Amino acid sequence: MTTTSPTGPDATPSTVSPGRRLRLWIELVLLFVVAPPAVFLAADALNVRVFMVMAAVLPVFILLLIGDRRFPWRATFLKPPPLRELASVFALFVPVAALVALVVWWVLPGRFLMLPRYMPELWLTIMIFYPLASAASQELIYRVLFFHRYEALFRGHLGLMIAANAVLFGAAHILFGNWVAIVLTTLGGILFAWRYERTRSFWPVWLEHSLYGNLVFTIGLGRFLYSGA
Repeated sequence: MTTTSPTGPDATPSTVSPGRRLRLWIELVLLFVVAPPAVFLAADALNVRVFMVMAAVLPVFILLLIGDRRFPWRATFLKPPPLRELASVFALFVPVAALVALVVWWVLPGRFLMLPRYMPELWLTIMIFYPLASAASQELIYRVLFFHRYEALFRGHLGLMIAANAVLFGAAHILFGNWVAIVLTTLGGILFAWRYERTRSFWPVWLEHSLYGNLVFTIGLGRFLYSGA
């Protein structure tokens, strides 16, 4: 499937010079391949929480958007998403959540609902702050920035761009040190990338990411995706 980017004429493949294309590839590699392990290593070397290093790095990504006059702020953040899209998020989430919860209850019964049962205050804190901090920042970087700034590199091949986005998103979680984190985040990356490409709106993909993230921590899979953040 091929299409032309909706984000502006400068973002289309035909208007990107070879020199700019090379610069964008170098930038993509630095930000999405080199930076994630560097954040973990820096946090370990400085003996601080990962989120503290992430908070220091996040402005770099935000500045890339602020400095881009072509970025469609209104369509991405201010235009209300279609109700049918929000309904689609919940329509998929409900059966998937039920199935995943059943699998965890069957395979890891000792960890099922561990946080809400034994650490309700921590669980409630995660339910509130995961969507506001983690899901929001990840979607800003991996979907909003990635699709706007690097879409031209994929020459209109949306399937390839979604796959690349999901692989990079999953690869960023390698340093959690377990295959479960990589599988879950890669699958989530496919869904979130597809949702964002479909809507080009921050809110549906943020909602979807928040729902699945909170689900993971609720049903007992949070230990696979916890880095001390």
